[in-house]
Amino acid sequence: MLRAALLLGAFGALIAGGTAFADPAHDMAATKPAKTLRWLDPQAFAPERVLPEPPVIGSIEERAEMDEVLAFAKIVAPERHAAAAADGEDETPRAFNAVVGRDLTKLPATAHLLDEIEDEIEVVADVAKRHFRRARPYTVDPALAHCGSGSAGGKGGDRSYPSGHATFGWSMAWVLSDLIPERRAAIFARAADYGYSREICAVHFASDVEAGHLLGVLAAKALLADPRLAPDIAAARAELSKP
Repeated sequence: MLRAALLLGAFGALIAGGTAFADPAHDMAATKPAKTLRWLDPQAFAPERVLPEPPVIGSIEERAEMDEVLAFAKIVAPERHAAAAADGEDETPRAFNAVVGRDLTKLPATAHLLDEIEDEIEVVADVAKRHFRRARPYTVDPALAHCGSGSAGGKGGDRSYPSGHATFGWSMAWVLSDLIPERRAAIFARAADYGYSREICAVHFASDVEAGHLLGVLAAKALLADPRLAPDIAAARAELSKP
């Protein structure tokens, strides 16, 4: 897929160029003032630098993505749709409890690190959403059935790109796979499924989820490499190594 190739190209270019870190200085509603990044360099993570533009309104690519969303309503089993709706209501590290075999909320050092990561990811995704302001599937087609209470004319209807859930899911997956490498395959599979849920729910297009994947991994890689977070990362790693 062309957009997937563009995203992978952007991913490779940013990694090759390196990522700078900023000096330290949850609600993502579009009407609230944007929070600021604490760890990541805002310039390095400027949306126009790390992500390609989403498909143009009315383009062949956008139509193909909408057709894909419409098809999900016909081919997805009710059980999978219910699971997708549940994923939409759980944008927390708990979404990975089953695949890591632990309750991440009950591990203090791990929970602290993941909270720091989550706070940063929320900001970086919010900045990108504010920049691109892409209409969600149900905004493009107000008759489209979808998860949640969003409406075409309501708040968040223009916050489709990138997917915040996919950005969150892949950032958590990248960090957890670094901390628990023996569970990497299951963690990545869960992140992919978590992102796919957003398409099933008709709240995001495929390229929104792909962009979230890219942004989440880029941010997580940078945060894991930040020496200021090294003590917290070490504490979480030690905690997770215990039976």
